[in-house]
Amino acid sequence: MPVTSPPILLVDDDRGLREILEVALTSEGYEVIAARDGLAALDAIEQIIPAVVLLDWMMPRMDGPSFAAELDRRGLRARIPILLLTAANGAAMRAAQIQADAFLSKPFELPELLDTIDRLTHCGARPG
Repeated sequence: MPVTSPPILLVDDDRGLREILEVALTSEGYEVIAARDGLAALDAIEQIIPAVVLLDWMMPRMDGPSFAAELDRRGLRARIPILLLTAANGAAMRAAQIQADAFLSKPFELPELLDTIDRLTHCGARPG
């Protein structure tokens, strides 16, 4: 089946959360590329530009702020919306710090995540 839109890049060091979100988003018709940290996400971006990045704040090797800064350094930040997903205190402040396009505090509800992804990708309706 041909892919009709770029995939979602999910960047989180919590393996369980990555797996749950990958299954949930795939069942909604999205293609998902999962990365365990910012370095793995940068490797993925060398292959394909995602429709949106779901980005955790705190990760080993490369955290969310460092990943966002590297996207900016590479001139890709304007092309890729970032949805910050964080359990850290001060989610709105952290989102503003990295100029995220949106944020959700963990835990969040799947419909809230899907609505935010729809808004950020300007698709208005889920793929599939």
